[in-house]
Amino acid sequence: MKHAANSSKIDANNYPWVVEFHVASPGKIEMMKLVGPHMFYRIVELWLKVIAPNSCVLEQDDIAIRRVRFPTRSLARRFVSVWCGKLTHTV
Repeated sequence: MKHAANSSKIDANNYPWVVEFHVASPGKIEMMKLVGPHMFYRIVELWLKVIAPNSCVLEQDDIAIRRVRFPTRSLARRFVSVWCGKLTHTV
């Protein structure tokens, strides 16, 4: 997993699938309440490093991941199915 300091430097052709990460499901909200937001987002980062190591986090503040780029649709869909979010295609 890469962290993009400047998202304009990321080649959209290599990472055409973007997920806008939203914690919307009741299960994920409950998990965040139990472990805290900082640990929740660290778990998401760990998932990305293990399952999708070639993904790219576009924006991240001190705690939250906002958007993640993926090279394949299947990886992006897998992320959405586990963590929730909105999948878009940029190319």
